[in-house]
Amino acid sequence: MKIRDFFLFLSLGLFCLILQSTWFFGEMMDPFRLDLLFILIIFLGTLNRWSQGLILSALLGLLVDILSWGVLGLAVILYPLIYWISFFIGARTTVESLVFPVMAALIFQIFYGFLIHFPLAFFKGLEFTQEHSILILEQALITAMLSVPVLYLFRAFWGKKPSMV
Repeated sequence: MKIRDFFLFLSLGLFCLILQSTWFFGEMMDPFRLDLLFILIIFLGTLNRWSQGLILSALLGLLVDILSWGVLGLAVILYPLIYWISFFIGARTTVESLVFPVMAALIFQIFYGFLIHFPLAFFKGLEFTQEHSILILEQALITAMLSVPVLYLFRAFWGKKPSMV
């Protein structure tokens, strides 16, 4: 059962990566774009599957780094860290609503956006402007708003009772 779930979530992660690279790709926000893998990783954190989720988040972070930048970067570190935080909070609470994962998607996306952009700006000699901050916040808001129906579907398929309260 665990191996089947692992490959199912890996396939779902690859599908999310393909979707965010094709249909949800925004050239205006490049390299900032809607991050469906983020929503999947936060959802995995609420399932209380420690080793499976940690391996999947590291593997998906590795794929994001290689496919986005061509080298290992911060996603291979930040995706497992975000999974661990959402697992740590999700395992210690009994919150069944969508509020926690949606707020986590918003806050972690802002955190992730700034941590990814600062090294890019520093090492490539780019300047960080107010427009970049607004784009990071815009990306986080879009990801958080899209996470509501996506998390609802994930919970419906994996047996968690979705609650809107």
